[in-house]
Amino acid sequence: MKTKYTKTLIFAVSLFMSLASYAQLKVDKSGRIGMGTNWPNSEFKCHIKGNLLLTNYPESPFTELRLKVYPTSARIGSS
Repeated sequence: MKTKYTKTLIFAVSLFMSLASYAQLKVDKSGRIGMGTNWPNSEFKCHIKGNLLLTNYPESPFTELRLKVYPTSARIGSS
C-alpha cells in the first residue's frame, strides 16, 4: 500500500512540475502572457519569443502583419 501511494505521489508531482514549467503559453499572476518563454517580461503585457504573425484570414480582402526578429535586427512587413 505504501509503495502504491509513493508511486502515485511521485507521478503527480512530476506531472505538476512538467505542466507548470514547460507550457507553450505562460500566464503569470499579474496577467502577463509569455509565448515561447516561461518568464514573461514584466515591462510588457505580452512577451513573444520569436516571430509574430497577425492576420484576419479567411476574411476578404486578406491582410496580415508580420514581425520577424533576427539577432541583429527586426523586420516588419504587411500585405
